[in-house]
Amino acid sequence: KECGYTTCALFIDSATSNKFTYFLNSKKETDLAPVIEHLFRTIKSDGFTPRKLFFDGEKAITGSLITRTLADHGVQYALTADSQQNLAEATIPKLRRMANHMLHDRNMGEEYYRDAIRYASQIMSIIPHTRLGGRCPYQEYYKKQPHDLVKRVRTFGSICYYHKKVVTTKKHDPTTELIFLGFESINGPYRAINPKTQGKNHIYSWHAIFDESYKRNDWLEKIKIDRLLPLPQFVPEVHGQTLPDPTDEIDGPPTPTVQSTTPPMSEQKTPETGPLRRSTRQRVPTRMMDM
Repeated sequence: KECGYTTCALFIDSATSNKFTYFLNSKKETDLAPVIEHLFRTIKSDGFTPRKLFFDGEKAITGSLITRTLADHGVQYALTADSQQNLAEATIPKLRRMANHMLHDRNMGEEYYRDAIRYASQIMSIIPHTRLGGRCPYQEYYKKQPHDLVKRVRTFGSICYYHKKVVTTKKHDPTTELIFLGFESINGPYRAINPKTQGKNHIYSWHAIFDESYKRNDWLEKIKIDRLLPLPQFVPEVHGQTLPDPTDEIDGPPTPTVQSTTPPMSEQKTPETGPLRRSTRQRVPTRMMDM
């Protein structure tokens, strides 16, 4: 793939349907063993204990290096039978379909396929699952409601702006147009790239301003050369910027004003009315009702 990786390793917790996605350069045992080691450490740090690893017959799993890693963590491996439901095999087509739709929606190339797969996996963690009784994997795994995470979801490939104080580089301009590519992790900061200077190197921030409107088809090529949108006038104070003073003078010709032709209230004449007439309608006294 143009994204730089040829293999995607997907691990799914059978109890909560929580997903772990890793990208590898090959299916060799030397590349897969560090991934499995990181997976087990992550699961244990979240307060769980892995018991068994099901796989579909990949030869690297039965190698000596991975077998030693499984033994160190007390995990057994077993081959998934044809009659059993393989959660990973059923989820892979869904991830590919979501990632392809994300790329097609923003007219982005295959070099962003890895980020689209990762973001699709994160989005699937907050989508209700039928096998979980309408709950999402995020609720089952982290024992928390996904409300805060849902509020942070943005359109993949949209334009965003970071403040320079929360970006890794000191030379970052808060008006630089970045491309949003998801989150660092399911509970992590925003992930974006600078298409002009940093290429595929990701930069992260907890605060950002987004422009999720649709652009012309060649927007990705234009943003690498020049600005795609006009320079932002101001950034809200929560991002470290100050609002412009409306009393400041603005260069340019003065704005013409239209003078009102309505005379003041003291000069306005009240319309003349005739004498008031007494109503001839017979009035009926109000009756008190028994309670």
